[in-house]
Amino acid sequence: MILRDLSGEAAAPAVSRLDGFDGRGRVFCALAAAFTISYIDSAPLLAAASAAAGALLMLDGRRGAAAMGPFLLGINKMAMLTWFLFPVAYPGPRIWGFLSIDGMRAAFLITWKLNIISVTVFRLAVSMGAARINDALAGLRVPAKMRGILVLSLRYIFLLSGRMSTMARAIRLRAPNQRAAASMRSLAYMVGTTLIHCSDRAERASMAFSLRGGLDGFSPSSAGGWKISDTVFCGAEALFMLVLVAAERLWI
Repeated sequence: MILRDLSGEAAAPAVSRLDGFDGRGRVFCALAAAFTISYIDSAPLLAAASAAAGALLMLDGRRGAAAMGPFLLGINKMAMLTWFLFPVAYPGPRIWGFLSIDGMRAAFLITWKLNIISVTVFRLAVSMGAARINDALAGLRVPAKMRGILVLSLRYIFLLSGRMSTMARAIRLRAPNQRAAASMRSLAYMVGTTLIHCSDRAERASMAFSLRGGLDGFSPSSAGGWKISDTVFCGAEALFMLVLVAAERLWI
């Protein structure tokens, strides 16, 4: 089970047009884009970043866009929390006596940025799979323990999400008309059993990880040489991000 976890679908991604670029450059560009997008607040600049993310999303046609669907659905479910909290708790002028205008704007910007960052990071980095991400991080001189934490977290987030979704679906099918108190108890049981399961899975994964000699024991290194196309790709990405930051600070 643990071997399948570490070498399953996330470790063997579908072929993409981005696969021709070096993984180190893709990881670096993904991180740079995430930091840049989180910094800017201007709607025109976020629209430009959205267009770039959309180009990445459609690079592999409908297949690439379809792979992002469930991922974005989960991201936006989490983002809905900001729409419940910010309009009520945020300071500033209000409409209808209780909804903060600045809070709604902040919730909108957070949701917008989260979607742009999710698409960009997923297409540039996460879609490579665990093995290539490990190779890219090793090429960037990231320490082995840090690489293990990052790659295993990446892999097991999807397993945890799948388990939670399965349990939630089972609860809806077994008890579709629960009252509020019963629903809260079911949620508590679901979270508790999932955490216990994850603790057990983490211990077994740690044992398998150490016995195989780390991530390198699960898949051989596939890092290639740096090419001119990688320099052009990273240079264009860096220039685009610098233009966004400069426009945010100086003109908009």
